[in-house]
Amino acid sequence: MQNRLRNCDMIRDKKLRKKLRGTFVQKTNNNKNITVVKWPDNKCVTLSSTYCCVQHVDEVKRYSKVDKKKVVVSCPKVVKEYNHCMGVVDLFDMLVSLYRTGMKTRRWYFGIFSQIIDVCVNNAWLLYRREMNMKKKNPKL
Repeated sequence: MQNRLRNCDMIRDKKLRKKLRGTFVQKTNNNKNITVVKWPDNKCVTLSSTYCCVQHVDEVKRYSKVDKKKVVVSCPKVVKEYNHCMGVVDLFDMLVSLYRTGMKTRRWYFGIFSQIIDVCVNNAWLLYRREMNMKKKNPKL
């Protein structure tokens, strides 16, 4: 979120949206190796990363209201990486929430322990399903 970035003055959303589509603003702190990127999509997106740099720019297709068709827009790699991995995290959170361990306690570390158990059971189930699918494809195993 934009308000959580201390000492990082980024351009306002209205000014950034008036520029050409596909432009973005970046601020980098070389001492801590952190890059903050602001990119206008349907809304302005602000991302910070220690993993991706902005020098790598990809292209994505977005709908243009002016042209009434999809156009190619430049997109920072950090946004593309986030969008690629976002679905996996959402799916994982959904699977863990389906069969959450019900443990009410006043000790904070039991909640963490409960989450670890849920993650381990979920991962074991996914590995089991993958193994069974592999055996169906290769009946000789």
